[in-house]
Amino acid sequence: MAHSQVDLVGASMLAIVAAMSEELKDLRRLVAVEGVDMRSGRPVYRCTYRGRDLLLVQCGVGKRRAERTVRFVLDHYPVTAAVLLGFSGALNPGLKVGDVAACSTLRSAEGQEKEEYRCDDGLLSAAQVCMGARCQCGVGVSALGLIGSKEAKRLLAETSQADVVDMESYWIARIAAENHVPFMTVRSISDAATDSLPDLPSWRWTSMLTYLLLHPAPVFRLYRNTRRARRGLTKIGCHMIEVSV
Repeated sequence: MAHSQVDLVGASMLAIVAAMSEELKDLRRLVAVEGVDMRSGRPVYRCTYRGRDLLLVQCGVGKRRAERTVRFVLDHYPVTAAVLLGFSGALNPGLKVGDVAACSTLRSAEGQEKEEYRCDDGLLSAAQVCMGARCQCGVGVSALGLIGSKEAKRLLAETSQADVVDMESYWIARIAAENHVPFMTVRSISDAATDSLPDLPSWRWTSMLTYLLLHPAPVFRLYRNTRRARRGLTKIGCHMIEVSV
């Protein structure tokens, strides 16, 4: 891993990564943000907590944005562990909105990418200690596009044998493995296996607000669910910072 000397702000560093600002919002209030690095095109918040350095990384939604941002972070900062937090759709009917799933194994929904990645056992154990019975250890699968309908979720559950679906974890895990950085992903359920997401024009919150004017009921339900899901992410994010510093 090649680090630029000007970027080495500490001997070790935890990176907490999320695709959207909404997933990091509460954590940003709990740490001291020292600066924002925009060189990757996405915000990388340089933070301190109890005298130690850490990063809050908003990598963007989807494979391309996540890969570009995480590669930049690992090339320019001395990251010793990475934790990906985010909302997720449930494939397992037993998962409810607000439940937390720590993924032990990550798979790709794309047929040509058959390799699996296992998350770090130490990080997984720390997550389970924090969340207790509410934290289920399962399999995650990442797709290139949004898996929003209950029919698409059912089909993906059958083909992948996964419990949750997202759009970033698999590809971030691959980059972490290439750089020998311990990695874990934790997903909080924002839509159950039997829920269908509204057909949003974009996952930017500004676009969601515009869409809300025409389709208030499904967007309000999604907003309420993501607020509920974020509570679990914030709790586990705080715990991972605590045990890392």
